[in-house]
Amino acid sequence: MNLRWGVAAVPGVPILEEEELTEFAKKNALERGLVQSGDVVVMTAGMKYGTGGTSSIRLHTI
Repeated sequence: MNLRWGVAAVPGVPILEEEELTEFAKKNALERGLVQSGDVVVMTAGMKYGTGGTSSIRLHTI
C-alpha cells in the first residue's frame, strides 16, 4: 500500500529490538529494489506502549 508518492509500506516480522528491525527493513527494501545505496529513508515504527501508534520516526542512510 502506498500512502503517498514515494512511501512504501513493507510488511515485517515480529522483532522486539529496534536495531534489528531497522536492519531488516533496510535489507528488505534493498532486495525489493525500493532503495539504492546512499538513499536517505524515513522509517517509522509503532511499539506496543499503551494504546499503540507511532513511537519512533528516524532518518537512515542506506
